[in-house]
Amino acid sequence: MKKKRAICRLVGERLRAIRKQKGLTQAEVAEKANLNDKYYSEVERGIRNITLVNLQKIARSLGVPLADIFSFSVERQSSPEAQEAAALLMHLFSNTTDAQKRALNNILKEIAELTA
Repeated sequence: MKKKRAICRLVGERLRAIRKQKGLTQAEVAEKANLNDKYYSEVERGIRNITLVNLQKIARSLGVPLADIFSFSVERQSSPEAQEAAALLMHLFSNTTDAQKRALNNILKEIAELTA
């Protein structure tokens, strides 16, 4: 379970860093993204497994490309294969429609369940 939530924690930490850099509060980001304050707080703390659709809303509310949210150091935590997979996912998510993002998200959730 720890490994499964590591990505949630990394994304949450990155969101917090971007938000603070922009001088915004959690409530401001949540409101701009049309999300609940508590939900957004849980995303930043790595408690929630956020959907790509909501992640895109947050990226827009922060004024950053979706790919910027995944700009964390994967190298220190994973194998070369995992780094390659992360790069591929970043590319896929930044070059797809909302419907395609939802489909990719569903596929990834199924894979995660199979490997848990």
